[in-house]
Amino acid sequence: MEAQFGRRSILKGGVGAGVLLGGGSALLAACGSNGSGSSSAGAARSLGLSLTTDPRILAGFKKKTGKVMQGQADTVGNMQVQWAQGAYRQLDVLEPNAQWVGPIQGNKLFKPVPVSDVPLWTDDVLPLFRKAGAPGYVKESGWPLKTVYTERALESNELDEFTMVPTWFGFDAFGYLENKVTEGEDMDSYGLIFDKRYAGKAALFDDAIQTPLKVATYLQGSGQYSFDGPLGSLTKDDLAIVFEFLDEMKARKQFRLLWNDFGQLVDLLVSEEVWVCDAWSSAVYAANAAGAKARFVDNPTEGNNAWWYGVLVSPETKNYETVVDYIDYWLGGEPHQIMAPQGYYSPRPDLVKPLIENTFTTDPDVSDWEYLYAGATDKRPSLESRIQNTAEWQQYPDEFAEYSRLWTEFTAS
Repeated sequence: MEAQFGRRSILKGGVGAGVLLGGGSALLAACGSNGSGSSSAGAARSLGLSLTTDPRILAGFKKKTGKVMQGQADTVGNMQVQWAQGAYRQLDVLEPNAQWVGPIQGNKLFKPVPVSDVPLWTDDVLPLFRKAGAPGYVKESGWPLKTVYTERALESNELDEFTMVPTWFGFDAFGYLENKVTEGEDMDSYGLIFDKRYAGKAALFDDAIQTPLKVATYLQGSGQYSFDGPLGSLTKDDLAIVFEFLDEMKARKQFRLLWNDFGQLVDLLVSEEVWVCDAWSSAVYAANAAGAKARFVDNPTEGNNAWWYGVLVSPETKNYETVVDYIDYWLGGEPHQIMAPQGYYSPRPDLVKPLIENTFTTDPDVSDWEYLYAGATDKRPSLESRIQNTAEWQQYPDEFAEYSRLWTEFTAS
């Protein structure tokens, strides 16, 4: 791979850590801003993505339990901002990427949920969400357990109280056009993004946290640099190394652009404006459906970057029983009849299996269970192998302000 960079000095300095609590108040206006508490008892309200507020999922919950969860959709970046600004007073549930739970956790803007209150959280839940040291657990960062459980539950090692209950998760990596990227030394390495043969045809995700994580995963996994701390929460010195590498790549015009939208990435691949890119699997699959000859690398040589979403409960909810039933509904598997064909996983695969083992929405020759979870074809690895190949989890870094500063400088230069 043509992405090596030489030994370099450690750079010092930088601004202090910060908390992302800016943004508008559209959600508060929509919910009402009198601070009088969450929705009335009986009908609970959730703020999530369009994926989790899918009418089919919410209708299924009502059909199964007779209870109502009203969904309101927002973007990943806006949800936690609105919550921190006071939306937790009007809503019962937030369903965010755990990457953004740090400020919420630190400011106690959640109601701890006893594990005993969630009937389907049993020993059948994947060990990576229950046990330190299990496959997929990253010792250096403590993820994913660090945000699954409360500080008290972690310190006592009882793991008996949730900050947020995991409901679905997945992995990010990269993709490329098979008709444009030629066979090389390692077609599963992130190094393809930084290979000088594809200068001007590579793209990165425009994200101040996730892209540095991916670069650090590549540099460490390829043996070019050994970082002192967690890959998902780099020190200022280690961040300097990551951005020195990115600046070198930018100076030689490696990147066509930074993408920031699902549809944009699909269009870039279909038009062949971009040949290799940091990517979401769903966007690569959509590009294929639109005629591109794209491949998503499910198990990169240097390791996966994992992420998870869950249910975080408002400290002011008046609908706690409905919320707990909603959590159990997700763990019970029904929403994953919709989520699984999009490439997303459940913490309770055993309960998803009977629901999708006789459906064939992703491949006419093998069931959705075999294709999406079991790895029965060479088109997609098993969930087990992907968990074992986890390099790090997306997370809110201790030095967020430094990440933001350096990313702003990188994108503006």
